[in-house]
Parts: sequence; structure tokens; C-alpha cells
Amino acid sequence: MKHTITKTPYLKLKLERIPMSTYKQALKKVQSSSWSEFFKTQNLDEIMGMLDASEETIYPSPEDMFKVFELAPQEIKVVILGQDPYYNPNQAMGLAFSINPGTTNPKSLNNIFKELKNDLGIKRTDGNLEDWHKQGVFLLNTALSVPEKAPNAHKKYWKNFTNDLINYLVKFNPNILYIMWGNNAKAFGQKIEKQLNSKELIHYAPHPSPLSAYQGFFNSKPFSWANNKLKKLGQTEIKW
Repeated sequence: MKHTITKTPYLKLKLERIPMSTYKQALKKVQSSSWSEFFKTQNLDEIMGMLDASEETIYPSPEDMFKVFELAPQEIKVVILGQDPYYNPNQAMGLAFSINPGTTNPKSLNNIFKELKNDLGIKRTDGNLEDWHKQGVFLLNTALSVPEKAPNAHKKYWKNFTNDLINYLVKFNPNILYIMWGNNAKAFGQKIEKQLNSKELIHYAPHPSPLSAYQGFFNSKPFSWANNKLKKLGQTEIKW
């Protein structure tokens, strides 16, 4: 079934939430969005075909696969880099670390909220982070898909895409801030350092998972760091 997509300067999926029955349909929609310049450089047909043909349960759904790209490139203030989507039912919704409403918060997300309370005194329990996203926080997973109960199984399929995307963002706007949690994100951060010849806009900390949160994630103060940097750049701070 074909859907008519209205081209606008910004991707308005949140206003035009047409259910997607296939990943190929989802790709076609984002290709005609404000990200069209970037997606023209990517050949994702094989990956989408693999996802559509898979007999495994894949997360997130086609409708949410490219949700992070609802934020236009020019709207991005901060990138927070995750790994791959949550692999348990009803959690993944297309934004790194964020979950669907009504879902129990994963332990890593609770640790993020503990640090938010420690850093800015903000008490938060709502695990749906769409409000951060709408303010310019690009919650990007380095892999955009995952089979149920199989973490990192699709990481290799998305590696080149994510590398190209980070390179694109650095060139598009060299003033974007990057919050890098864990060794996976750190590797991307080091590449950005080389491109910018600076560490000034990159914040590193261990991953918020229970295995590493006490090894430096707690007390890393990423939220105040980001807002202080945004203020110096003359941009509106994030209401975390």
C-alpha cells in the first residue's frame, strides 16, 4: 500500500503518524524528509529487506525505526549516543535509552535519572524521553535494530551507517555537543575529536548500566555540563 508523503523543510512524523507495515516503507518516508541529503548517500535497501524477511521479532517497529530523525539536522543541540535498542518486548521506541509509556524503566535508565537528580536536583521517573528529543537532544543508537533477546546482533549491519551519520553531523554543525556513555560511544567520540581537533564539545563517562555506573557514571554531571556549554554557545538550555 502506498502512502502520499508531503515534503516539508522538517520531518513531521510526529504530526503524520502513518502506521508502517514494513521497514522498507519506513525508509522511504525518512528518505523524503529533512534528512534526504544524508540518506541519499546511504544504501539501506538490503538491511530493510533483511528486517522485513526476518522470522525473528525485531525491535523497534517499522513505525519507530527512524523516530530519532523526526528531529531535523538544524534542530540538534546535543547527541547522546546509545548502543542498540532495548531487546525486551514493549520497550524500544526509536530513541536511545527511552521507552514506551507504561513500561517499567530498565536499570540503566533509572541510573540516568539518579544522576539527573544528583546533577541538577531534578526528580524524574517518566522513561519516555520524547520531551528531551523535542528540545534538540538527538538520542541515537549506534544500531537501529535488534532481534528480541539478542543484544548487539545487528551492530555490524549499522556500523558504516552510524559512522557516516556522525561524520555528517560534525560537518553540518561543528557546535553540536556529544555525550558519550561507555566504550562503544567513546570510540565514536575519539573520531569526533580528530575531526574537530578538540575535546571541548564532548563529554565522556562510563555507561549507566548497573555493571559500570559506579565506575564513574555517577557524579559525571552530564546534564549541567550540556546546559553550561549551550549557554556559552548562546543556545537555549535543555529542560531535562
